[in-house]
Amino acid sequence: MDIKEFYFQNILEEEYHYRFYDSIKNVNAIYNIFSGYEEVDDYKFEVYDTEEAITKFRELCQPDVNIG
Repeated sequence: MDIKEFYFQNILEEEYHYRFYDSIKNVNAIYNIFSGYEEVDDYKFEVYDTEEAITKFRELCQPDVNIG
């Protein structure tokens, strides 16, 4: 699962996480002094083990909660 693509397909403007839309959309853009912003490689953020990803996100977002 590509979590970047999942975000774009499922985010709604009224949701809290929509505030990160522009940052995520432009994650591959770099500024070139001669030509302005350019998109470099279109990196994917792929998750292969969904359960492990969920656990890791919980650990990162809620470090004080005992998970497991």
